[in-house]
Amino acid sequence: IDKAGKTTLLEKVKSQYSNVEGLPPDRIVPTVGLNIGRVEVSNSKLVFWDLGGQPGLRSIWEKYYEEAHAVIFVIDASCPSRFEDSKSALEKVLRHEDLQGASTSDISKQAGYS
Repeated sequence: IDKAGKTTLLEKVKSQYSNVEGLPPDRIVPTVGLNIGRVEVSNSKLVFWDLGGQPGLRSIWEKYYEEAHAVIFVIDASCPSRFEDSKSALEKVLRHEDLQGASTSDISKQAGYS
């Protein structure tokens, strides 16, 4: 979902687990398409695909499902008006046949999270 904090989360993970300083929140712009983040944690190499969440971009999400081992679905918990849209989008993601064996996690970004 757009404006939920996906890129902010990715930049925080990069800052915490790699030698790369993530972008500060005031320099993050909406994702159009895809951001890729690579992080090594405990000898495991993780690749994050940060996909744009605008309604017009959601149709590309499924192109990445087949190679996904896990899904992290981020919503902004401070914006109740987006809950129904978030729920609908998440349900569609979880129904996709390519994700039936994938691990999932939902993260609610709270107001003031930075």
